[in-house]
This record gives sequence, structure tokens and C-alpha cells, in this order.
Amino acid sequence: MLGALLIAGPFIACFFLYAAFKVPSGSVSMEPTLRPGDRMLVHKAADGIGRGDVVIFGQPGWGVTPSAKLVKRVVAVGGDTVVCCDAGRLVINGKPVSESYLPEGVAASEKPFKVTVPEGRFFVLGDNRANSLDSRSHMMTAEHGTIAESDVIGRVERILEPWPAEGGLAKGNGDFVAAGLPGSGAPDSPALLLAWLVAAGVLLNVLASAVGVTALLRRRRHTSRGAGPAGGRGGNSGVPPVPRGDPDEPVQPPHR
Repeated sequence: MLGALLIAGPFIACFFLYAAFKVPSGSVSMEPTLRPGDRMLVHKAADGIGRGDVVIFGQPGWGVTPSAKLVKRVVAVGGDTVVCCDAGRLVINGKPVSESYLPEGVAASEKPFKVTVPEGRFFVLGDNRANSLDSRSHMMTAEHGTIAESDVIGRVERILEPWPAEGGLAKGNGDFVAAGLPGSGAPDSPALLLAWLVAAGVLLNVLASAVGVTALLRRRRHTSRGAGPAGGRGGNSGVPPVPRGDPDEPVQPPHR
């Protein structure tokens, strides 16, 4: 019973905590981190999203359709001032950031810009800066091209297919921390814990089955030993056994 709960519980939790998304064919804005056809595991309940995180979000007017979901990288959070560029690097709050996840030799942006991110919003860019419609393309709006935190569906935690292929997903936060900027404040993903619980449940079920089979075999062995041939040892011929007295005690003659 416990094993079944350990298996079923994590699967139910995953249904509410995670979702799988696929990068559409022809979508190259996040290369080389994400490529067309990649399947992503997205943590829907993620909080503390910050600089360097890759997120899935919905933003009317940005996609091909109003309901389209997009994937970009958060490079600045509420209160940050972003300037481009310093020797091809983003400068956030006066600190240049070397983005190791960008394609080799690609600058942070081909055109200069400066923006202060409103509170409760994110400034997002694609990793393929030369071929990405992102916050830079919408800077003339009242929100300066930023997206609301409430528009974020979740954080991309892992590439499911091809596997394994974390690449730039693992590098993002470290680049900002190295520049002296706090990266993601998101807590550790529960995915590993859920996987361990499932493994524990499977192991418990295997052990329970092994114990049950062993007990059954022992019962059968005991039964087969106790039931010998009829009339033989351990058998029952239908004739009650003749009582025997103490061998040292004389046999009493029957009463007449």
C-alpha cells in the first residue's frame, strides 16, 4: 500500500506542478540553448524567477496568435536598468554581464538601448539575439517591452528530448551571479525528490512481492512435508493408532 502511494503521489503532484512544451519548428530565437523540436519540462509552480531563468509566457501581440506561448530568457527584473552595450555585453545596474549561453561571437544586441524595468515585470531576450523578437521589439509600449510576472507560465527546468541537454539552461544564473547580480531566487526543483519517491515506491513493491512469494513457498513446503502417503508416516489410514504404554510398565491384562 505504501509503495503504491509513493508511486501514485508523485505522478499526481507532477500533473499539477509540471507541463511539457515543444519548441515549434522554425522557432530559432532561443538557439543554441533550445532548438526546434526540443521538448521542455516546465515547472508551473515556480516562484522566485530571476535573472538568467528561461521562462514560458503568454503575451498578446507578441506571438503569431493571441494565445501563442513564447520562450525567452529573463535578463532583468523589476527595478533593474539595462543598457546595451559595453564591448558587446549587457550592462545591468552598471555591471557588465558576460552571457556564456549566447552563440560564439554574437553580441548582446545589434542595436543600443536603455530601459528601466517597472516593478513586477521582466525584461526578456532570446539567446539568438540576431533573430529574436523579444522585449527590444516592443520598447515603444508603455511597459517598455517588459512582461508581467503574472504572464509567466513557468520556468524551463530541463530539456526532455533530446536527453540529456541542459546546456545554456544550467549556465544562465551563474553568468549573472559572476557579474555580482543575484540570479534566480527560485527554490530547488522538487522533480528530483519526486523521482526518488517513485523509485522508493517501486523498490517497496518489489520487496513486498518478494516477501510474499517467499512466504507462499515456505507454506507449500511445510504442507508437503506434513502430508505423507496414506497409512505411512504422517499419513492417515483411517484406523486409530493402538495406544502404547510405557515400555517399562507391564501390560495390564484386559478386564473380564
